[in-house]
Amino acid sequence: MSDAERGDRAQKEELDRRIQEVADALHELRADLQAYRAALEHELRTEKLVIRTRDGFARIVLATDESTGQITVHARSGSEAVSVELFANDRDVGGRAHTGLALTEAGNVVSVLELLEGEGADLWIASDGDHPAAG
Repeated sequence: MSDAERGDRAQKEELDRRIQEVADALHELRADLQAYRAALEHELRTEKLVIRTRDGFARIVLATDESTGQITVHARSGSEAVSVELFANDRDVGGRAHTGLALTEAGNVVSVLELLEGEGADLWIASDGDHPAAG
């Protein structure tokens, strides 16, 4: 075998080795992707999920932390942000769990329907005065 043939053979072997490395990596990537898809079909875990319109407007925000959960739906309006928020808060130390629905305009709560643990439901509208929780 001539030096040229040995050189060609070495190049072919190196190319075959590299092709095999790429094939192995692709196989591993496909397996990872399949496992990821299976996990997403079962459950998606995150602390905040923002669902945006095609133009980037944050229409729906789902958020949670150790003691609260909320879903906020934003409406487009002139210069003021208008939204509705469904919320649930765990019992604080010495406090009460509560759930509710809040309407906001420009970041200010203008109406709340909430259920306080052990006290029943309450409806508050901004024209009624300060929200009881603000006091």
